[in-house]
Amino acid sequence: QCDSLQGQFESSACHLATKQDEVCGCHEHAVNHFEALRTNFSVGETVRQHIHESAVRMECYIDALVSNGIGKNTDMHRCKELSIDTSHLEIAYGLVPVVSGTCPSAPPCSENWLSDEYSSGAWHDKAPAATCAPCETIAAGTLAPTEAPLSAPAVTDVYSTWTSFMALNKNTGQALCWGYKGGGGDCSGMDFTGTTDVLSTNWAFLALNKNAGKGRCWGDAERGGACSSIDFSGVTSVSSNIYAFVALSKNAGKGQCWGQTYGGGDCSSVDFSGMTNVSGGQNVLVAWNSNTGRAQCWGAIHSCSRVSLIGITDIAIAQGGFMALNKNAGKLVCAGNAWRHCSGMDFTGITDVYSTGQAFVALNKNTGKAQCFGNSYLGGSCSSIDFSDVTDVSSITTDFIALSANVGKLQCWGDLQTKNKYGDCSDVDFAGVTDVYAGKRSGFMALNKNTGEARCWLGYYNLQSACDGRDFAGVTDVYGTSDEFMALDRNTGRFWCVGLRGTSICSGENPGFVFSQVVA
Repeated sequence: QCDSLQGQFESSACHLATKQDEVCGCHEHAVNHFEALRTNFSVGETVRQHIHESAVRMECYIDALVSNGIGKNTDMHRCKELSIDTSHLEIAYGLVPVVSGTCPSAPPCSENWLSDEYSSGAWHDKAPAATCAPCETIAAGTLAPTEAPLSAPAVTDVYSTWTSFMALNKNTGQALCWGYKGGGGDCSGMDFTGTTDVLSTNWAFLALNKNAGKGRCWGDAERGGACSSIDFSGVTSVSSNIYAFVALSKNAGKGQCWGQTYGGGDCSSVDFSGMTNVSGGQNVLVAWNSNTGRAQCWGAIHSCSRVSLIGITDIAIAQGGFMALNKNAGKLVCAGNAWRHCSGMDFTGITDVYSTGQAFVALNKNTGKAQCFGNSYLGGSCSSIDFSDVTDVSSITTDFIALSANVGKLQCWGDLQTKNKYGDCSDVDFAGVTDVYAGKRSGFMALNKNTGEARCWLGYYNLQSACDGRDFAGVTDVYGTSDEFMALDRNTGRFWCVGLRGTSICSGENPGFVFSQVVA
């Protein structure tokens, strides 16, 4: 009878642990959504404060200029030094309530759980508990890694939104999605046979079959997850930013957009005739003819008709502006709010351009020099960075990270003002780092492919211990959401996930699944 009651107790504990994990997952995604909205609104908040300061100062200058007093110069200086109160324009964002209980919950039959529930009890020596029966879901997730099959791995491509992953086998048309369902984490029952391209916004996926002229979308409908009204026949190229998609039919001179209107989801007024390329980033979408240079912009930039994009090879887009580079001609063009920063700057010899949400980097790898501009708190100031041996630069919404692969050195700069503090990596040991990967919105992973060691910064709470002690030997590719990384070994098909908490398929607590086991 005791053993029977123990079994009932452990079954109930498993049920409770499952429910607690569901609550933890829901809370995590609520935090992610809250932080995404806070980031978006904070941009407008800063702009409103700047506009108010400019208006008050301008009014002061006008009053000083129209006055005939002998103290005009003094008044002008006073206007320049005037302290302007913008506290009434500050937004109180509040906080997401802390989840009750422990996240993740301690699984029944784990060492700590057994101690708390059984062995620490005064009764245990006289009536020891029977062998604990692990929960079925936990038992299935903690199986020892299986040897990879001799055949080629089943998964050919991996994609992600801010909250979800998609693992696709282009050869069979089968795929596996996991993460937040509202952000593209559920593609069960979908047939991806013939898929040629997969793109994503921050909360939705698009799978396109160019050959058949068909496409399908899933995830948040308002951010690109609904495209049943789009005609994909004749589409030659597609692009996206964090809010919307654009599909270009070059031969027909037609473009179609969907997603959030203010982020580029409405391009009904855009003339796509003659356009050969489309590109997107942040809240901007751009279409241009690389031969004539004619360009069209929409989203946060309403027009860029005066900009010539002849021969453009690279575009770095931030909120409300972009830098376009012609590597062959060594020419750099700026548009939107980037124009006022670019004006008068010498970009001769620039080889690469990069952007965060509100800042840019123009790098000359040949001379080891760079120019940074934009929001100084989000990467626009880099006077302390040594670019002399930099081989690559990665970025997230708020920060840059520069890799010097030949000497195993990393340098970070950007957001030091919030809880993230990704812009400071001075206390992290990067010896031997060979590759750096950036998450969709937040987080970096620095990997030493020679030793399998990695360092991570993940999620809003800047969890730096997620990769500590984990062996990433054999990893060939890394993909990220906003708070989780997936590391893939293409040679064997094995993959690992690390993050703030694991997901139902790819769990940070239970690494070692084989792709071909979950995608037939």
